[in-house]
Amino acid sequence: MGKQIFYRGYLTSCNYSCSYCPFSKRKMTERQKERDREALWNFIAQMKKENSKHAVLIVPYGEALVHAYYWRAMAELSQIELLEYIGCQTNFSFPLERMLGIYEECQGKKEKLRLWCTFHPSMTTIERFVEQCRKLKLAGVAFSVGMVGNPKEISTLLELRRQLPDSIYVWVNKMDGRKESYTVEELEIFEKIDPYFSLQMEHRKADLQRCRQSVFYEADGSKYFCNLHASSKGKTEGNGCGRRECNCYLAYSNRTDIEELLFFQPYPAFRIPSYPKAIFLDVDGTIVNEGEQELTDVMAEQLRHLSQKSKIFLATELPYLEAMRKCRKIKDCLSGGVFAGGGHIRIQTENNKIWEQWMPLADIFSIEQQKIFEKKYRLKIRKYQHNNQLYRQTLITRNKEGWNKNEQEQLKKELKKMAEQKNISYTLHPEKRHLGITGENADKRKGVLIICQREGIALEEGAAVGNSKEDIPMLELFPQSFLKE
Repeated sequence: MGKQIFYRGYLTSCNYSCSYCPFSKRKMTERQKERDREALWNFIAQMKKENSKHAVLIVPYGEALVHAYYWRAMAELSQIELLEYIGCQTNFSFPLERMLGIYEECQGKKEKLRLWCTFHPSMTTIERFVEQCRKLKLAGVAFSVGMVGNPKEISTLLELRRQLPDSIYVWVNKMDGRKESYTVEELEIFEKIDPYFSLQMEHRKADLQRCRQSVFYEADGSKYFCNLHASSKGKTEGNGCGRRECNCYLAYSNRTDIEELLFFQPYPAFRIPSYPKAIFLDVDGTIVNEGEQELTDVMAEQLRHLSQKSKIFLATELPYLEAMRKCRKIKDCLSGGVFAGGGHIRIQTENNKIWEQWMPLADIFSIEQQKIFEKKYRLKIRKYQHNNQLYRQTLITRNKEGWNKNEQEQLKKELKKMAEQKNISYTLHPEKRHLGITGENADKRKGVLIICQREGIALEEGAAVGNSKEDIPMLELFPQSFLKE
């Protein structure tokens, strides 16, 4: 995951004339264009000095891609070895064949090109826009499309979504400046079109500690953390952001605390989803909120959408039946998972055949030892078996606050002593109110590896999401993973 770099030049004009936009009312002179061109090439020189992997998104005040020099500049940038992607926000009104021709003549690498295309219903027709999309897709260029979530244009948005193939992501931007809140029905429609629309409605306190490495360059060479930080010039103190909220996609595409951005990696700024072949999800505290008994409807809908793109496996300390109770809304979307902390592995194939494996665990406790242990530590021991074979024990404290560190350490020492006396090897799974015990070869990481091997999933094709340090060994298997705070 490299650095996200944004660039905004001196360009302040547009070939469209939308009533709400100031840039349509400005025309640039040749001298102004030359100044913008010079600044752009100065920026390219700066990018050639970058010594780590990065991607560049051009975010103009106006429409840049009707100007040939921007295509020449993007072609030049694409030739930088450490630059992985180059893209631009655009109204998609440029002459496609001519501009792509310029890009290719300048030896631009098409596989690095990424476009963010905005549909303006007052300036073009759905048919013309969709034809542009068809040509761009045929040319092999990655892109996304979208428009502002104006309730008056809902029928247009729905028709745009209908006419585009499912492989093209259609995003919806929250409409700024509206005095009325969206109705429940409007929100449902926007979320049906854009499964990530809810991100637009969240209020995120600005916090640089939750931002990945990024740089926002202005034409004069000034550098900021992001576009919102740049707009707060003169208001920042020290390393602070200067903003109360992180409230636009360009800014929060840098956030490290938004798990949905996992599906826009490695560079979320381009707003182009990239789904893993398979994803492994912890349950409690990850997809099911702490203290709740099941998935919310919103999370269930997001996971249903995800299941159309990726195989979903659970990776949880919960035994299978308990996990299914919490995830009943998406049970039919799951491909299996790692249950009981690795004690039980389950795969459901496309033809609904089930493959399962239970990892054996020798019982540490005799009946009498269990009674003494439960009384001494004020806990309850649950045992999980399959065909009379034990595969998991869970020690559950009766203290609502959970064990403190000293209590848990004393508990572990006594367990170790008892196990050694019986020559039993095991794996511990510590949580706040639970202490799980599985066989020595049973944990989430190993269970995930077994599934990947059986299903032919390369680690670079997978992803995982968890919420605790115990999930980290599993998360470290994949280049795309997210540790939820």
